Amino acid sequence: MVSFHYLEKISKDFCWMQDTKDQLKDYIYRLSNQYFQEGDAARDKITTENELRKRQEVIFRCFRESIGGIPETGMPVKSEVLGSIPCDGYHIEKVLFESRPGVPITANLYLPDSLSGPSAAVLFLCGHWAEGRLAGEYQMVCQQLVDAGLIVLAQDPVGQGERLSYYDAATRQTMVSNCIEEHDYAGFQTMLLGQSIARYFVHDAMRGIDYLCSRPEVDRARIGVTGNSGGGTQTSMVMMADTRIAAAVPATFLMNRYAYQISGQAQDREQIWHGFTAKGLDHEDILLAVAPKPVLVLAVEHDFFPLESTARTVERCRRVWNLMEKSENLEFFFDDSDHHYTPLMARKAAQFFSKHLLGREYIPCDFTKLQAKNAKKLQCTISGQVRVDFPQARFLYEENQNTLATLEETRSQMPESRRREAATAFIREHVNLHREKEKPWIKRLHLPVYFEGLCGESFLWYSQKGIFNHAFLFRPVEYLNEKLPVTIALWENGTSDLQCHRNTIYRLCAQKRAVMVVDLCGMGHMRQRPLNGTGETDFYGVNFKLNDDLVWLDDCMAALRTYELLRCLDMVDVCRWVSNEDIQIYTAGNYSCYADFAMLLDNRLCAAEQCEPLESYRSIVTSRYYNSADIASFVFTGLLQYTDLDEIRNWNQSERGRAAI
Repeated sequence: MVSFHYLEKISKDFCWMQDTKDQLKDYIYRLSNQYFQEGDAARDKITTENELRKRQEVIFRCFRESIGGIPETGMPVKSEVLGSIPCDGYHIEKVLFESRPGVPITANLYLPDSLSGPSAAVLFLCGHWAEGRLAGEYQMVCQQLVDAGLIVLAQDPVGQGERLSYYDAATRQTMVSNCIEEHDYAGFQTMLLGQSIARYFVHDAMRGIDYLCSRPEVDRARIGVTGNSGGGTQTSMVMMADTRIAAAVPATFLMNRYAYQISGQAQDREQIWHGFTAKGLDHEDILLAVAPKPVLVLAVEHDFFPLESTARTVERCRRVWNLMEKSENLEFFFDDSDHHYTPLMARKAAQFFSKHLLGREYIPCDFTKLQAKNAKKLQCTISGQVRVDFPQARFLYEENQNTLATLEETRSQMPESRRREAATAFIREHVNLHREKEKPWIKRLHLPVYFEGLCGESFLWYSQKGIFNHAFLFRPVEYLNEKLPVTIALWENGTSDLQCHRNTIYRLCAQKRAVMVVDLCGMGHMRQRPLNGTGETDFYGVNFKLNDDLVWLDDCMAALRTYELLRCLDMVDVCRWVSNEDIQIYTAGNYSCYADFAMLLDNRLCAAEQCEPLESYRSIVTSRYYNSADIASFVFTGLLQYTDLDEIRNWNQSERGRAAI
């Protein structure tokens, strides 16, 4: 006699017949590489100015589509100067301006004292420093730029500096960590709405340009943009979204998707552009979007953004600047440093902008002249946080509520039959996207394991080409010679979590049914090897990172696993150990959504029993503080444009009997 613990150990430690620990990664990388190669081939065909212009049109259109469009405001920038700090040869204004109604942006405007008329300006966009524009490193970059005679606007992105979305005024604590954690927290809500949080980052930056254009000191025709890391991301997005940019210096971000993908690292939400890879676009297109305008690409040697891929991207694009007889406009520089906007890089940026925007050579000042100011002196708010000084201010949570209300109103205007038809088509398209159907080729490990009246056996089968799924099949010993109807059992940890669900397994088997506890990709026996030192379902863990890679392909983990669940039905159809009549499913927890989608698409699932399923995607979007554990695994990107889980369950229930506990 053995126990469920024995089978759990097998699921964790034993790989039989097939090594599946990299199968999902290999599948995604292989598919991505096809698009990377197609993108390279398309860019290599650019041989004339007209072909470049056509490519730029594609880049601008596809980027906007990938992030769900850019918010429209259509109004002058509402702004206020809250004070001025005199410095050596320049002064710093404390500026508050609105990106959208009720959305304050905290910023500092560095103005040279020597200005005699409209002059060149640079928008400085911050990377992932918690202090935002007030970080000492960023202050010193801005000081270097203003020393060159450039006007500089440095602004806080959401989730940083004075714009922490989840800051609690009573406790003076943030309820969700700043920077990447906050961006992802609001970003997954945005994904459900069919958008990327990137749309708000790029719009805030574009409104920063609007603010610069509103200032009489600024020459609108001479505006540049720079930033590193997350600021390099924002700089890159502006390059693909705003034609007003006259010169750009993206730092410690530009690379290519292939090199970063195989590094095993994850990225936060504003750096994930939905379907961008599937559209054949890559980081080369960031540069091509502004060609042949002046661009200086900055990088560092010891970065998680691979320097060799940055060099490759720049060199592959250089021929386009040569083609346009503007070879002097594309430069590349890297410093001996880790991930920072270094003083030497700041010098290079100041010299570059001075040359191309001011038309003169800049001899950099001594590094020792650059001294960060006391951050409190540069604050635009009294408390240091917008949420405290402006309780009615809007953040991304409120933006998402507005978008949700608009989508729900649009959906309510459609007859239910049309809404169901559109939702079903959307789900079916994404569930089947990229899949290569394969015969199951079932592989049975005949242990057999007997315990407490049950027999347990292990099975592998193909869900698609190159992808295996796994299950433990439990049957009452007294019915081993009969083909019993089967209940598919689905929960978060699959066959690694049998003991917690033992009572359910026994209860279902007592109904003279076989129980098939399944492991879809990334679950139980099918868990993937860690890629970056974090657990498979942790924030930035392997499932999180691989879901990001799927989103680049206009796909997601929820769609992939729904396809695999449907293929479980194909496996049952040809499995000689169980009957394919009266297939039912038991689910527990958030993974129940896979069953909702599968039942909508396939009537072979006759009934479902769901224990504590995810109520709805709406409940995630409308909750300021939702449970984000393993959220990358069950967010179906864009579904709220068409329907929600509770409505899908109602549709399913109308066609078949169903129990809920």
